[in-house]
Amino acid sequence: MISSSFLLGVLSLAGYTLGHTIFQEVSVNGVSAGHLKGIRYPNYDGPINDVTTNDVICNGGPNPLVTPYDTTIIDVPAGATVTAEFHHTLTSAGTSDGDEPISASHKGPIMVYLAKVPSALQTTMTGLQWFKIYEGETLTLSYRRMGLKL
Repeated sequence: MISSSFLLGVLSLAGYTLGHTIFQEVSVNGVSAGHLKGIRYPNYDGPINDVTTNDVICNGGPNPLVTPYDTTIIDVPAGATVTAEFHHTLTSAGTSDGDEPISASHKGPIMVYLAKVPSALQTTMTGLQWFKIYEGETLTLSYRRMGLKL
């Protein structure tokens, strides 16, 4: 079983794995944990302009995380399929937002990192040992309108 502490590494960084979009929901084996449940998310989908700062971890700077953090723990058994749902803004899901799920001007490379954490409820993400689990092509308009599968 992948511990929820390990999964937090994905969930905490996922908000920027696809550029300016906001990671908002996770499903395990097709079952959603709920909108904004078990994840940390920013209040805005703006870019992190200096990727050498800690702001790139779980956002920050111009995009502060919404607090208090949700305390839902999402269990992920070994071999499970984990799906991440992204939206252009916190309020754009299910709307006629033409930039849903990601604005055409926000395309860029797809990279996903994980880090092991001692507790899924810890409040700091600095000092962790991050490792890449996926790197894909540059996000293009053809990706915008189809499911993004990592």
